Amino acid sequence: MEIKFSKKELIYTLIWIVILFFRNALVQYNYDNSHLLLILHKISVLIGVIAVWSLYDVLVKNWDLTKSRLYTFSNYSFFIFVFTSPCYRF
Repeated sequence: MEIKFSKKELIYTLIWIVILFFRNALVQYNYDNSHLLLILHKISVLIGVIAVWSLYDVLVKNWDLTKSRLYTFSNYSFFIFVFTSPCYRF
């Protein structure tokens, strides 16, 4: 199976990786401007969601998700979320 990425997916992913490396470098060298780090974090989350979403569309285009084992658990995704959300408090 051949996977072809368009420029859009590659650009989103490249921008996301560059922002992550830049933000992590600033954190590594103890950069004190917390506002800039917060803004870079929020931008990296937004672009990361777009990048992963667009890559996901390309990677699972020809894949039948109904034959997957995880498909049976998708009916219970809300309950899985509710029962695991208290774990985030620790």
